[in-house]
Amino acid sequence: MSFLGKSDDKNVRLSNAHKYVETLVFNKKDDLDIAIAERMNSRIIKDIQYQYAETSNSCTYSVMIIYDTWAEKKEK
Repeated sequence: MSFLGKSDDKNVRLSNAHKYVETLVFNKKDDLDIAIAERMNSRIIKDIQYQYAETSNSCTYSVMIIYDTWAEKKEK
């Protein structure tokens, strides 16, 4: 059984992929922190890989979040 399913529809495959991994990119660290906290509130995260890139006139904060698909948090 494939993790991504057998659909040829890219949107379906991407939706299935987001059950396991998600990449977030922001220009402000505060926005990134909020997005991570929102996901931590509803999903169990196995790992977060963080990257920071800076150019002469901008910076980018990105993370790759790997989710634990077998243990979801319960709604309160």
